[in-house]
Amino acid sequence: MNTDTIDKIFSNFHKLVDNYHDLQETKDAEENFWEYAEQNILRNTELNIREFENAFYNVTHKYQRQGFIYGFRYAVDLLKKEETLPK
Repeated sequence: MNTDTIDKIFSNFHKLVDNYHDLQETKDAEENFWEYAEQNILRNTELNIREFENAFYNVTHKYQRQGFIYGFRYAVDLLKKEETLPK
């Protein structure tokens, strides 16, 4: 596996894909996480660890899902381009 190529794609994905942006569900999850953090952590209130984990895992899940979707689309586009190249 060529990890250098994977790292280049991972670190520069926003430059490789036209109109790259966070999906709405990802934006919503991050907004909910930061609202929870502000209300329950930054104000030094008592932290409910289960609620915190739920908010945290939800936002990380959405980012992983988004990464899979965009990465899969990019890989399919690369395969399509390879098919059109002369052999």
